Amino acid sequence: MKRKKVLYIGGFELPDKNAAAHRVVAVAKCLRDLDYEVEFIGITHDDDFCGSFEGFGYTALQYPRSNKAWIRYAIGADIVKKVKQQAPDIIIAYNYPAVALARIICYARSRKVKVVGDITEWYQSKYWYRRLDTILSMRCVYKNLDGIIAISNYLYDFFSPCKRMVLPPLVDKEEKKWNRVSNYDFENKIRIVYAGNPGKKDLLGSVVHALDQIHNKRVELTIIGMNEKQFVITYGSKGYENANISFLGRKPHQEVINILSSSDFQIIIRENNRLCNAGFPTKFVETVMAGASVIANRFSDISHYLEDGTNGFLLESFDTDEIAKTLSKVAQLSRDEIEHMKANAKKISFDYRDYLPQVKDFFLTI
Repeated sequence: MKRKKVLYIGGFELPDKNAAAHRVVAVAKCLRDLDYEVEFIGITHDDDFCGSFEGFGYTALQYPRSNKAWIRYAIGADIVKKVKQQAPDIIIAYNYPAVALARIICYARSRKVKVVGDITEWYQSKYWYRRLDTILSMRCVYKNLDGIIAISNYLYDFFSPCKRMVLPPLVDKEEKKWNRVSNYDFENKIRIVYAGNPGKKDLLGSVVHALDQIHNKRVELTIIGMNEKQFVITYGSKGYENANISFLGRKPHQEVINILSSSDFQIIIRENNRLCNAGFPTKFVETVMAGASVIANRFSDISHYLEDGTNGFLLESFDTDEIAKTLSKVAQLSRDEIEHMKANAKKISFDYRDYLPQVKDFFLTI
């Protein structure tokens, strides 16, 4: 029997240049193991518009660099033609713009092609036309899809009664980067990492102010993704004079994973609002798979995985004083207690193979 062809489209930049790329490749591995053929159409900042990665072929549209280019991308001026050339049986659209996706759905209906949405965000923007796109996507277009892959239970509930499933960020645990043995000499230190771009989500300033409050030199915070100058521009210079912080700036993804595997915790503090509840932090997944624990407050599906004091620390709020109180607890932990907590965190699995039964059932019934 001929294998069904799945075409995965969206704003991911292969091979591994953004979190979206890591997600879609993991989902594609699920589908390949279930005997589907998968191809990608992503975006690129480079001039290289095609290639292969992990055995998957891909092409890419140029990343929209202007409002005019973004509008062209949003209305699907180029994607429909490329989809027709691929002639897929199933299309998976990753957070796709409303008008472009509506055009794809119209094409798919005429060819009896199934269209599935991979929805991982509830976008917010200062631009009116992007806010309008989000309203159209979430309230109208996505609800006309044949199925929805939701990254969180918040989105799963929102898209009721559509055919849907929850699929958190996944990884391939057989990749060497997840099985690296740490050679970091902790001495009597506790190493906490923050990795990423805080943007509108992560309350990194509150974390640093909390660390400054406890004034404990045993606790070290390593910030990856921004340098000290960028931090001061964003949060100001007051309030971290006594904090034990090192800034590493932007690092390649592989190096970030290496640092996580040689750390004790990653800290993720976010507001408990729609933006944060709709998504789910890829950094949480990468941290536990790399062998470190997590310090996080309650938002999205965090509490489904994090058990306070057992495999990490779960805060009830994102208040600075609460963060400081938790960091004070962390500072009192022995090395044996920390290693036990990290071992418990490592038991949380986001390996894509563990999700094959759900993915199989979902795609058989759309």
